[in-house]
Amino acid sequence: MAVLKNERGISEMEAYNTAAKLRAELTRILLRNFGIKTTKGKYLGSFTEEEIKKITEENPRIGKFIRRAYKLEEELETHEILREYPAWVTEMLREKVITTLNNLVDHVVRANGYPVNFHELEIRRDYQNAAIKDCEILLQDLQYAMQILPIDVNKLLPYVDKVEFEIAVLKGWRKANGKIAKRIRKQEASKQKAEGK
Repeated sequence: MAVLKNERGISEMEAYNTAAKLRAELTRILLRNFGIKTTKGKYLGSFTEEEIKKITEENPRIGKFIRRAYKLEEELETHEILREYPAWVTEMLREKVITTLNNLVDHVVRANGYPVNFHELEIRRDYQNAAIKDCEILLQDLQYAMQILPIDVNKLLPYVDKVEFEIAVLKGWRKANGKIAKRIRKQEASKQKAEGK
């Protein structure tokens, strides 16, 4: 059974689906501090948890020493990163990107209404334009992060491509407003004709 275009839910929209996926994927990257490597490698080597348990059973003092050494090494790594890249930089970028992603999804959702007059069509177009601007801002934020942080560019390039795809989808969706405008003009003309009789 077919569903009328104006009765379709938000989940059917490619613009929404792409924006929601992009938000989820970039949020995961942000949770990992843009994928910045903390150190070149562990100084102590790498013991598995099982190996540490076995060592602890054989010699509790050495096992306790290894655990303390790992904890100290993690603290040193954190201090090394904070010295080289202050926490406020990654926090500021993370907050800005998350805000922009949330605005993008919000603007797509708000633009999803089905306009029945020119005023509503203008509002819809404004939200579509705002979503496109959010994508442009997002591209700028990602570029800025790549310039000031030691981010592996190859990790962020797929997201840049996804943002550019979202821009293309949004522009295609915005272009469809012309058909809606024609429909509204026809309805208003027939309404004026009916009132004139």
